[in-house]
Amino acid sequence: MKLFGKKQDTAAVLLSNDQIACGIVLHPVTKKWQTWVSLHGIDITCLTAHNKREDADKVARQIVAAWEKGLDNQSQVKAFFQSLPSDDVVDPLPHEVVMRLSRKIKKK
Repeated sequence: MKLFGKKQDTAAVLLSNDQIACGIVLHPVTKKWQTWVSLHGIDITCLTAHNKREDADKVARQIVAAWEKGLDNQSQVKAFFQSLPSDDVVDPLPHEVVMRLSRKIKKK
């Protein structure tokens, strides 16, 4: 997991407006590697599912690069996310996995 953007000291918001957390996680049921992002530190949104860890890692790096470059508006963000390659449909993560990822973000 990586945090990108400027660090902000606040207890109410885990990530500031210019930060994103991004990573990959192995889904415990499907055994697919899923890329995920969090814009607030308490939300985890999975974007893609992959058979191979290295494919998921490559997509996560694409997400980070696009965030650092800057996406100007909501339509660009939507188009970028829709353009990401995926081997399968994304399955929602179990609650305990989401909570574990949120705790990791909070520790950063």
